[in-house]
Amino acid sequence: MSGSGKDFYSILGVSKDASQEEIKKQYKKLALKWHPDKNKDNPEAEQKFKDIAEAYAVLGDEAKRRNYDQFGDAEPPMGGNFPGFPGASGGRTFYFHTGDGSSDFVDPFKLFRSFFGADFGSPGFRGFDDLDEGGGGRAGTSGAGSGHPFDHIFRQSFAQMTSSARNETYEVQATLEEVHSGFEKTVSFERQIFNYSSERVTETQSLPVKFNPGSKNGAKVVLERAGSQPTPEQPARDVAVVLSIIPHPVFERGKESESYDLFIKDSVHLSLKQALCGCSVEVPSINGDGITVVLHDVTKPGRTKRLVGHGLAIEQLNGAERGDLIVKFDVDFPDNLDLKTKETLESVLT
Repeated sequence: MSGSGKDFYSILGVSKDASQEEIKKQYKKLALKWHPDKNKDNPEAEQKFKDIAEAYAVLGDEAKRRNYDQFGDAEPPMGGNFPGFPGASGGRTFYFHTGDGSSDFVDPFKLFRSFFGADFGSPGFRGFDDLDEGGGGRAGTSGAGSGHPFDHIFRQSFAQMTSSARNETYEVQATLEEVHSGFEKTVSFERQIFNYSSERVTETQSLPVKFNPGSKNGAKVVLERAGSQPTPEQPARDVAVVLSIIPHPVFERGKESESYDLFIKDSVHLSLKQALCGCSVEVPSINGDGITVVLHDVTKPGRTKRLVGHGLAIEQLNGAERGDLIVKFDVDFPDNLDLKTKETLESVLT
């Protein structure tokens, strides 16, 4: 194995006859000590953190450790990104070559998470004070004894990609008046996550969600990583909050292209005189005030009138403009007419 001549035993601070368990324990101790997010004022911390991961990449695997002991060196790290695996913690990603001719992607931050279950900024992370050198390491992720020490990292990345579609869904109800003006509500729900000892715990989330004016029934707001964790290796799922509009006793929302129009459910009734001679009537609006409608012409039963700009707020325009209000009229005919009224009508209706 050709390489940089780094002494991986010295980097980890272990003897050449150290057991795999001792190497693992020392890695965890040093990873905690030199994590860059714990040493923001120390410019050397990130390189030390990288070197520690590189050393464990070789010594933590028995086959690679034998090659290293035989040839006394390891291939040097080369900067670069591995396709399909974006860099963690601000894009810091490392790509190492090892002496058996294979190329293994080693992300020091994913390696850290594999031992401690901690991902900076992820749900449930509470800082270094809650971590210990035991790290809450999970069974099967130590890297010693079965396969390559980083196989679980690849499995974790694949699991994150395949689980993203299985989001959790919660419903929030709103009145038509709230939808018209836009609203914000707090949704509360329970979720299950894993602590640093890989124990499943239940906690309550209370998060604000905001819907724009004119939002449609079934509209979604996605709260990223706010749901439960399927496994300790996977991130929390997204939560989709779905809008359910409560049916209104007076108004009905239009369909499809008329989705920002409002229809008054019940017809506005006119007397025969009003229908024939014209009149002014007041109709309700979604704002809560009345709208005066002036009818000049003869109004036939079933006629509709469109009141422009008195419907729902238009979502795409953030409520700056509104749809229309559609009013339907009906005419109340008298049950009977006296003789004089009939004669009068006959004289004027020719």
